[in-house]
Amino acid sequence: MSLRSSFGLFGVVSIVGLALGAQACSDDDPGTTSSSSSSSSSSSSSSSTSSSSGGDPDSGDTAPKAIEAEAGKWTWVPFSDSSCANGSPTGIGINKGTSKKVVIYLEGGGACWSAGTCGIGALATNLDGFDETKFTARVGEMPGSHFDRTTVGNPYKDASLVYVPYCTGDVHSGDNTPDYGQKHVGRKNIEAFLKRLVPTFKDAERVTLTGSSAGGFGAAINYHKVATAFGTTRVDLVDDSGPPFPTTEMIHYLPAWTPAWKLEGAFPTDCAGCAAEPTKLIPYYLKKYPSSRFTVLSYNQDQTIRSFFTFGQANIMSGGVFQTNLETVTSTTFDASTNGRYFVLQGNLHTMLGRMDKPDADPVSGAGGVTLAQFLTAMDTSETWTSVKPPAP
Repeated sequence: MSLRSSFGLFGVVSIVGLALGAQACSDDDPGTTSSSSSSSSSSSSSSSTSSSSGGDPDSGDTAPKAIEAEAGKWTWVPFSDSSCANGSPTGIGINKGTSKKVVIYLEGGGACWSAGTCGIGALATNLDGFDETKFTARVGEMPGSHFDRTTVGNPYKDASLVYVPYCTGDVHSGDNTPDYGQKHVGRKNIEAFLKRLVPTFKDAERVTLTGSSAGGFGAAINYHKVATAFGTTRVDLVDDSGPPFPTTEMIHYLPAWTPAWKLEGAFPTDCAGCAAEPTKLIPYYLKKYPSSRFTVLSYNQDQTIRSFFTFGQANIMSGGVFQTNLETVTSTTFDASTNGRYFVLQGNLHTMLGRMDKPDADPVSGAGGVTLAQFLTAMDTSETWTSVKPPAP
């Protein structure tokens, strides 16, 4: 499994025969390479890893400590106070940069909410755990993504990079162990990681919270936790392929996810109605954090997400219905704002951050020839920033 497939929401759905078809499989994992072959790809971020455990709660020192890590090299940091769905601890990967910018990325990989979807169906990745061995395999699979410091135009090439694995099946947003035994504790993991990330990057001038697919949904939901933890530091949000659709389009699943993950506790307490209607979340952020910037990236007929929204139903959501909903959500949410924009391209592919090395074809240039790297650079540098969407027919 390449890093590019880890950007996807449903890298494992073929196990249960979700009818996405061969096109969706290739969309979710373009240019797949094995970890052995891709580890030889060059990048200014070293592909070797080390391990850091200083300041771990089990050390006897309960005060959160800064993580010690060599600049330009990936370091695996285990957290004994974290947990995957099977109860095993996990951690995070850190690659320190030369600037005072920090990029935190939440990995994607499906979702599950019952004994069937978590067990036989296995609709989420890494339910069996995510440790240093799995992370080391990821490190060699990053060429062309926003983690690759050599990617042309990458606005994050000098930033410190944080990789948050996904192994809880709850879009990083749960705090519950239901009767089918899975530990959906994604947001508790985020809280544990932040306790050490804040002192590690206490001098950060900018934090960008990113995530793809399941990680995109998780980044949007957990944004307020990251913004609160970093205090006065500007925190931006890049939600890649986790579009906030209205509850009416997720009516078969949101009622199941909420009790399974105790999802209602993941939303800001002062965001009225957000737990019941997630489309209210980003508008809430736009007003509460006027100095920060927010964006959603999506293909306008993303086959993976529209299949996810109608999983198990007789008919998969059509591309046209998805496109109409996406246009309504993005325009309503962002068009009148001063600090939010969207980057929407024509097509049924899934996720963009893993494809930044193909600005001329995948994703294709947007309206006016604006590439994803250029769009994110404008967002990051506070330049004039304009939404990108497919030209009108």
